[in-house]
Amino acid sequence: MLNCHDCGVAVNEKHLSGCDTEVCPECGHQWIGCGHDIDENDRIPWTGEMHAELKDYAIRRGLFCRSISLDGPYCRWEPCSKDHPDAMPDVNRAIVFATWNKKLKQFI
Repeated sequence: MLNCHDCGVAVNEKHLSGCDTEVCPECGHQWIGCGHDIDENDRIPWTGEMHAELKDYAIRRGLFCRSISLDGPYCRWEPCSKDHPDAMPDVNRAIVFATWNKKLKQFI
């Protein structure tokens, strides 16, 4: 598992103040930009993976996608089955359907 790419904390440690990967326990989005005031005890520790909560939701709901190459460095994302060899959890669709549960601190 990797340390946070922004603040450097290890897995299961709380992010340092101002970290751009910290998840807000109030809304589930990026804490640095959501504007919620949160209690120190409610902060969510680093899981070792970006968007882990959304990836978990996408997997539970069967939301997968794959990258389709376009001209140059561009690509687009296309929904696919979980069995496709290039499948990955579709966090973009997950954020549209998911609702953040503050008590569970996960998307439902």
